[in-house]
Amino acid sequence: MRQMHAADPDLIKTEVQAVTAPTQASEEDIQDLRKEVQDLKETVQHLKTSQATISTRVDQAEDRHRRTNFKIRGIPDSVDVTELANYLRRLFSKL
Repeated sequence: MRQMHAADPDLIKTEVQAVTAPTQASEEDIQDLRKEVQDLKETVQHLKTSQATISTRVDQAEDRHRRTNFKIRGIPDSVDVTELANYLRRLFSKL
């Protein structure tokens, strides 16, 4: 340890500044990081809300799409998709 014979105010001030400067810089960094974390939390919340809205819209669109479809029972699995139109014409002409 250094011995101080006389209290030199300028020396004391310089030493205190040397000790407090890194602390102050760290505090500023912490404050910046807190702000960034808060901004990210808000962004995540916004994205969650957007995702929920989009998911609801997709579900509604799928439901509407299903309502426009209809099922015809009794068509054998052996009917090829390319022959389906002709098969249905023959089937409906018999009705």
